[in-house]
Amino acid sequence: MIRLAPGLIASLLVFTASTAVAQQGPFKIVVLAGEDSVNVIQQTTAVAPLIEVRDRNNVPVPGAMVTFAVQGGKAAAFQGGASTLTIATNAAGQAAATGFTPMTAGAVNISVQATVQGQVVTAAISQVNVMTAAEAAAAAGATGAGSGGGGTGAAGGGAAGGTGGGLSVTTIGIIGGVAAAGAVVGTQVLGSGTVFRGTFALTGIYNFGACARTVAYAGTLVIELDSTSGSISGRAEIRDGTENVIASTCSGAAVGPVGTGWGMPDGPVTGTVSSMTFETRDNIQSLQPGVRLDRTFKFLGALSDSTITGQVDMVWIASTPNSLIVPMRSPITLQKQ
Repeated sequence: MIRLAPGLIASLLVFTASTAVAQQGPFKIVVLAGEDSVNVIQQTTAVAPLIEVRDRNNVPVPGAMVTFAVQGGKAAAFQGGASTLTIATNAAGQAAATGFTPMTAGAVNISVQATVQGQVVTAAISQVNVMTAAEAAAAAGATGAGSGGGGTGAAGGGAAGGTGGGLSVTTIGIIGGVAAAGAVVGTQVLGSGTVFRGTFALTGIYNFGACARTVAYAGTLVIELDSTSGSISGRAEIRDGTENVIASTCSGAAVGPVGTGWGMPDGPVTGTVSSMTFETRDNIQSLQPGVRLDRTFKFLGALSDSTITGQVDMVWIASTPNSLIVPMRSPITLQKQ
């Protein structure tokens, strides 16, 4: 029988208790989009990683600083060809890796690190790059649509959904949006004025000289389609728009909701069932005196059954200083109403 000295026993108990606390953790990362995704290089189509930081009670945590990093090689890159991207979580506790682009075929491994209240939590996201939409469709057919939901938690956090051995259901829907010649998405005929509705969340960091402002935008995209027979037509609008400054280092700039809301002009939806688009632009006065912003909001998606799956992109270009460009991207799913 081995006897341990009392001091050693006490040390082991302290170590065990500390380890248990570390494993539980006060915060966690939940992956909402991007896990198990298949990206098409020829179409520069990638699923931007989207995560949510939550506390131990599953309450979203705004203002956490999140760093996305592509691990090993040049499989993919963020805006401007960067291998890392740091962004603050929005009012819903979410952060999206904007401007994400596939570069070379093969596995894509993305690390995620969030810093909140002095604590650091991590997660990992795995994707695959293929050259063509046909390869993506073949991958979908080989794995079937019965895989898990694709969410993962880290640092003591539970998963948003199980991870299966093949492509997630979300991935299958995205593949359908980029597959050529209706490889996954078939032609559908809808009644006139069929309405689809879905929400999105966007976050951007504006650098004005020596200061920076992190702003979160959210809203509901509503698309009304006429009957579809080869090509589609309809209109889209943004409703219930909100704008919220979640962090600022600019002198005199308040943190919190901005004005009475945020929106963009309505516009037409054009294209086909497997590739429909909506784009709208405007020009506004910035919160920064003397600075005007040209804004472009674009939606690209595909219709499958009663669901439209795609992404929204928003780019703000400032008149000054130095032609500031702020790109934002978010996945979106619109359901038939």
